[in-house]
Amino acid sequence: MWYEKTNKTVYFEETLTLGTVAEYSPIIQLLSNVANNPTNLVNLNLKRLYALNSYGIIMLYKFVIDIL
Repeated sequence: MWYEKTNKTVYFEETLTLGTVAEYSPIIQLLSNVANNPTNLVNLNLKRLYALNSYGIIMLYKFVIDIL
């Protein structure tokens, strides 16, 4: 996973299968920081994300709900 500042995009690749919701906190922090920019714009590129466990789904779900 990485963030490209020029196009305000967070790229996810391969797998995102951490063991607990707490283990996703650094990712949540990054997404929150990116979303709190002057334009309030963030792109999530999930095209190369091949596996996502239930904790990852919850993390992305909560992020989207929080920024709405």
